[in-house]
Amino acid sequence: MTSRFINHMSPSKPTKFGWQQIIRLISLSIISSSGLAYTPIQPPVTMDKAATEQKNNPISFGYSAELHSQLRWQGIPLTSGLPGWASKARIIYKRGLFDSFLDINGYAYNTNPSETNTANVETDVAYMMTEGRMGTQFSMGSNSNSGRKLTISRGIYMWPGSEVWQYKSIVCTTGDSSSSYLQSQNPIKPVRSINIELDLSGLLMSYSTYTVSNKNTSSTVSNQPLSTSIWGDYYHIQTKYRKLSRDYSYNFEYGYWADTGRHIDLNLKIHFDQSVHSVLKGYTFNTQSTALSDNYGVVFIMKYLIQ
Repeated sequence: MTSRFINHMSPSKPTKFGWQQIIRLISLSIISSSGLAYTPIQPPVTMDKAATEQKNNPISFGYSAELHSQLRWQGIPLTSGLPGWASKARIIYKRGLFDSFLDINGYAYNTNPSETNTANVETDVAYMMTEGRMGTQFSMGSNSNSGRKLTISRGIYMWPGSEVWQYKSIVCTTGDSSSSYLQSQNPIKPVRSINIELDLSGLLMSYSTYTVSNKNTSSTVSNQPLSTSIWGDYYHIQTKYRKLSRDYSYNFEYGYWADTGRHIDLNLKIHFDQSVHSVLKGYTFNTQSTALSDNYGVVFIMKYLIQ
């Protein structure tokens, strides 16, 4: 009798390790799909319309308003040691390596004339000096952001509503005493200038020559008013501001008037924010003009900027 042995093979069951792997793969796929579904996609960062227009606009404008404990312009005192103000505006048109600009500036002006003086001495009676400049700045490099720039401009200086007055002597008929009074002579005529400036990465060197109307000239040099006597060829060097700390920086200035005198300035700039800073200016001025005197001191300046 033949016996048969039939091997009944049952299907294999997954091991415990296999079930754990399957569950882990399923959970990872669910987490991945949910993460992809809810991940926000940020659009590319672009400049807004206003910023784009401002960047592409070839015309720019800058303005500053200043208060001075005493106003000195290129080393010359314009307010006779009294407090003064200055207002400066510039319009720039950019075209490649060339910038055309127009400056319109105003300065307080006060000669503070005395009640009496020597006969025939002249003085100014004015309250403001205006400065207008128009010129071109050329960038000496491959682009307009080059640190080397050459500027050539023409300027004009005026004193609105001003006049030159002359002291006249009076002898009293009832005694030996004498006095003086002021007599109007003529309006102060405009002064014109030609200016050249070289900027070498912050080191500024400039030269200006001024043309004074012969109607502003007095009969003798010693009698000339300030509006006439300050002019002549002017040379100026200014160093780049160097930082002492985050909010403090300093620079030096040297200016030489061929017919008036020379000045040396040390400027300490104090930065408050983007629009406001102050300058503490220490200066010394040596004159060769009878209309001015040697002096030295400290000036405090507060500036408000708009760009």
